[in-house]
Amino acid sequence: METGASSRQEVLQLRAVLRSISPMIWRRLPVRGDTSVARLHQILQVAFGWQDMHLHRFEIRGREYGVHQEGGVFFDTDAHEVLIGQLELRRLERFPTNTSSWMPTCPTAGPVRIAPSRARSKLPPAALSHRLREYRLAQPRCEQSREATFSPLSELLTVHTAPELTYLQAKWAAQVSFAAVGALLHDVLPVDQGLHPEAIRRHVLDTAERLEAQLGPEQFTYDGGSQREIEASPEPAAPISVGLDGGYIRGRDRLPGANGCFEVIAGKSIPDEGAAKVFAFVHRIDRKPKRRLRAVLESQGILPRQHITLLCDGGDTVRELGAFLHPRSEHVLDWFHVAMRIEQLLQTARGRQGSEKENLLKGIERVKWFLWHGNVIRADETLYDLVEEVDGVLEQDRQAGRPPSVVLKKLDRALGEFATYVDNNAGAIVNYGERYRCGERIATGFVESAVNQVSSKRFVKKQQMRWTPRGAHLLLQVRTQVLNDELRASFESWYPGFGARDQAPLAA
Repeated sequence: METGASSRQEVLQLRAVLRSISPMIWRRLPVRGDTSVARLHQILQVAFGWQDMHLHRFEIRGREYGVHQEGGVFFDTDAHEVLIGQLELRRLERFPTNTSSWMPTCPTAGPVRIAPSRARSKLPPAALSHRLREYRLAQPRCEQSREATFSPLSELLTVHTAPELTYLQAKWAAQVSFAAVGALLHDVLPVDQGLHPEAIRRHVLDTAERLEAQLGPEQFTYDGGSQREIEASPEPAAPISVGLDGGYIRGRDRLPGANGCFEVIAGKSIPDEGAAKVFAFVHRIDRKPKRRLRAVLESQGILPRQHITLLCDGGDTVRELGAFLHPRSEHVLDWFHVAMRIEQLLQTARGRQGSEKENLLKGIERVKWFLWHGNVIRADETLYDLVEEVDGVLEQDRQAGRPPSVVLKKLDRALGEFATYVDNNAGAIVNYGERYRCGERIATGFVESAVNQVSSKRFVKKQQMRWTPRGAHLLLQVRTQVLNDELRASFESWYPGFGARDQAPLAA
């Protein structure tokens, strides 16, 4: 500090230094003696290019000076009334101040200065790549951190890829392999080199993770409210048909005794009015399958009094999916799978050469007729009669010393399995003949095409690669979003103004 020669109005020369910074950063400030301590704070903001966005205080000879703000500390002395000249500062006397602009501060470390970093942050939009100059800040001593520095740019830009480029990667990766997406981006965008397939895979899976996070928690049951609320709801539209079926994808890891594949559940929801939508998930990975199906129905505008017909093949993995999903839901066992199982029984019985062949064929045909008309009790009784008849023939052969018939043993096992299948799905067996005559759906033929559309074209047929269950599940979510034409809407909800330039009218 240096004192001017004028006795009427002295000028103090202050040297402001930022602590814990290398190389040293400082300012030399000529300040009049009648300058208040509060005014000195404003001078520091201008000198260092700060924006006065945080509270501040000066500590001079054990006393704190500052301006009280709402939510801050109180001071005994108003900083607007204390003048620098009244403090009678001595030469080379030091006093700290804790003040900041946009930079973080620490009560013990003072302002933290930025040091330029050699690193660069790459931010490639859909057409170009930009390199932003990145700075590293030293961690205050009061912060408990393993790293000595941190980057504010990394905290502001949580992802290093523009939304437009991420959208293109997700949309194209849902159709073709990651390597093909990288080559396509290299051909379409003006960049020097294409992205690595592994980088594209990470970006796509990050998008899928974000889609999973916005889905919401799983619930055991979904109701339409109280009975009064259901009756007061708007008049429903035509029923919605939902089909469920399973497929298999080649897995990366093959367990001992397994074929190396895991099951994928795919479905399709078809309203009488509006576009159909598909959904899919890996059963052993997904923890909220009901929520996923419910979200599809809600996107189609389902109402509490609207009827839903759920058709499935009766497998263990899909039988419980539609339970308690909607107050007006109906579960129907797919007739195609029932008829295929009966045809296998008929083919096995035709291979038997003996007097009981005709009785077996007629009995199986009676089972088919009973099931077609929804008579589960009579069909069940006939099945068990056939099982007893086959067991009786096998017992006669054993007592006569004849070797057991291979055809009868195979038929006996198939009849027992089919009887168990009918018992497990008895509540979903309806009068198929009546529904067929009324023009209602009785089979899941439309779901077979959905399984091929969702999983087979991308995961099985021409894409000869092995998948992890988690990776396949996440990519399925992106693929269904693309097939349902919903991916762009999701990006627009995440990034306001997404694609606004694409929708702008072209100049003449």
